[in-house]
Amino acid sequence: MEPRDTACLDALSWFESLTRLGAWTMAEAPLENVLRLAYSLAALAPPPFRALAACTLDETAFDELLQRQAFEAAAIALIGTALRYEVVSCAGAASPATVRIWLNGDTGETLVTSDTLPAALVRAWITFMLGVGQATGSSHRSA
Repeated sequence: MEPRDTACLDALSWFESLTRLGAWTMAEAPLENVLRLAYSLAALAPPPFRALAACTLDETAFDELLQRQAFEAAAIALIGTALRYEVVSCAGAASPATVRIWLNGDTGETLVTSDTLPAALVRAWITFMLGVGQATGSSHRSA
């Protein structure tokens, strides 16, 4: 059996899974579950997307954040170090949060608004990854 850190999905399955997860976030799925599934997909990212999808925490540390309901910290860890992010506006009593994610040195960016900052962060990560797949011709939508 191969070690877990070398396991990955094929690109088509990975992007289809990201698409389903994105739809699930739009249906207001529980944030803890979305983050857990996003982490699993990041761990299963196929080359060459693995470097972009690399979370900064191991699974145990990520799960500890989820157990403590530190969803913002978990979402930031999911974004990793290859991508940059900016909180454009923060959720308040009457206003949603807007987040921008981009790859350093690239002209493309993703801008997402959601009810909470952690939800905006994870939705922006999903949307960015799907955009990368479309730009490289690796997603099912471009096939």
